[in-house]
Amino acid sequence: MLLPCMALAQTERVDSTTLRNVEVSAYRVNKNTLTSQPVQEVRHAEMEQLGMTDLADVLRRMAGTNIKDYGGLGGMKTVSVRNMGASHTAVSLDGIPVSNSQAGQIDVGRFNLRHLESVSLAVGHQDELLQPARLFASAAVLSLQSLQPTFLEDKMWSLTANCQVGQWGEVNPDLFYQQKIGEGTIITANANYLRSDGRYPFTLVIPNVSTTSEKRFNNDIQQWHAEAGVQQHFKNNGLLDVKMYGYDSQRGLPGHVIYYNLENSRQRLWDRIGFVQAQYKQPLNRQWSLLVQGKANYGYSRYRDEGEEYDAGYMEERYTQREGLVSMAVLYKPFTKWSFSLSQDGSINSLRSPMKFCPDPNRYTSLTALNARYEDIHWRVTGTLVGTYITETVKKGGTPDDIKHLSPTLALRYTPSTTLPLNLRAMYKNTFRTPSFNDLYYRSMGSLALKPEDAQELSVGLTLSPNKLGMLRRTSITIDGYWNMVKNKIVAIPTNFVWTMRNYGKARMGGIDITAQTTIPFGHDISLDISGAYSWMRAIDLTDANKKSYKNQLPYTPRHSGNASALLRTPWLNVGYTVMAVGLRYVLAQNIPANEVQGYQDHTLTLSRNFKLHGCSVKLLGSITNLLDKDYDVVRYYPMPGRAYHLTVEIKI
Repeated sequence: MLLPCMALAQTERVDSTTLRNVEVSAYRVNKNTLTSQPVQEVRHAEMEQLGMTDLADVLRRMAGTNIKDYGGLGGMKTVSVRNMGASHTAVSLDGIPVSNSQAGQIDVGRFNLRHLESVSLAVGHQDELLQPARLFASAAVLSLQSLQPTFLEDKMWSLTANCQVGQWGEVNPDLFYQQKIGEGTIITANANYLRSDGRYPFTLVIPNVSTTSEKRFNNDIQQWHAEAGVQQHFKNNGLLDVKMYGYDSQRGLPGHVIYYNLENSRQRLWDRIGFVQAQYKQPLNRQWSLLVQGKANYGYSRYRDEGEEYDAGYMEERYTQREGLVSMAVLYKPFTKWSFSLSQDGSINSLRSPMKFCPDPNRYTSLTALNARYEDIHWRVTGTLVGTYITETVKKGGTPDDIKHLSPTLALRYTPSTTLPLNLRAMYKNTFRTPSFNDLYYRSMGSLALKPEDAQELSVGLTLSPNKLGMLRRTSITIDGYWNMVKNKIVAIPTNFVWTMRNYGKARMGGIDITAQTTIPFGHDISLDISGAYSWMRAIDLTDANKKSYKNQLPYTPRHSGNASALLRTPWLNVGYTVMAVGLRYVLAQNIPANEVQGYQDHTLTLSRNFKLHGCSVKLLGSITNLLDKDYDVVRYYPMPGRAYHLTVEIKI
């Protein structure tokens, strides 16, 4: 600065060379191959392009799952992971638990795939340490992540209109609005309506008598669903996410098909669910992070059954559930290789009914989860200890004993070499299932003497994720073997002409889950995605060595099941094809020919195209489910739909 100077230079000839653009690309490693526990995930784009119509359809394509589906859009759908039972599977929406203390299990049919960014299923729990204690306390966790806001170009708002139409009167319109307010605030709102008469045809076969074409009865549904949310991003990387949710439906509950009496079911179910949930996540500094969650939930259900067996010609029950949940978790990283977290949940659940047998119970639950993790280039070891305390009060009658339980988990992943895409993993987990309000208090069936179901899980496996294998890209393979034991199973047993809930069952499950996926590129814009899953499961009854069902396969548990899918991506058209296969099952505990439920295959074909039109993004999707039009049952005497056509049009402004 004190001695300024200037230098000038020039050349007699100036050469100008234009360099060509260089594109650098890489394939992201599948994060599910790096976890200590088996995790499977399906993203939004894959759900659409493979023609997945509902959440149960997504879960059927995951290894180790067992779906009970009573047919059509209106039928109830529940999921059991590795045959542990649907009540052992926790469900979370945007990281906050979803609960049903009355029945103890969640009907996954009520969630709309159109607004989910991803569906993830973890055996044990997710690898994330900063989460509510309730998600550490279950044998498996189904995580649903809402669709993240996206905007075209530099717009501050966007509107997406979507409508799907299908056979049997199916109409499903949907609106999704997003708005940016300033730099860090985004508001979203969506609403959709679904209706179907569910009168799909099926073939009724009466052995050695007749074969007739019939139609399903009492399988209609009308459903309304709306959400509104606010996301506030703070400059210090904090995030506040608030969501309001409303759901209202009425549907027929289709009965089992009885010869010469196809209209045997006149059961109706009305559901009304609403909740407000909030989540605040904040990294405090390099070592500390904080997560705070709260939720207020309301659920109303009305059940009605008409028949001459009732004095008034019908029977009706009404229930109201309420839940308040508060959760706080902290994550502490004192060193590079060590992490610790502590989660504390407190919740209150209540059940109210005008029915005389309902004692109006209140359940108070405290869950504490302590986690410790060590991780280096070769090892990841995570230990978890969950402490549970549950107590109940009622307005009349007795209450069950308080529950105090410690549940440990140990999970590890070992990477032999940083140059090889191979990981070995193992997990041990102890969990339990608390009896639901129905198990404890329902009419004369409930029993206050019930103990929680006790479950032990052991899983070992390996994962392979080579980035490049010949012409294959983004390849991942997982192989996991497992052994589970469930004691004190809660079952309904007839005693003196009355069914009673008892701790009676004991079951052992063992099997192998295999998943694989890869991508074959054929050029810059053309590729073929291939994926598949296979499960072999032996789930046997060990309740009573003197019974004929001893060491028989458990009801509705196939030994073999699997699926495969292929998705061809081109600039002009995307073509997807999926086949799902389920083997022989038994409807009752005794494995005899009279109890057999035949296996089935289900084929789905989809065609989709995205393009621009007058500044709008347009998506067209057509799908054919049950392409071969095969008759089959998931639950015996509950026939599933045959070949069905769906057309979806989506416009985003």
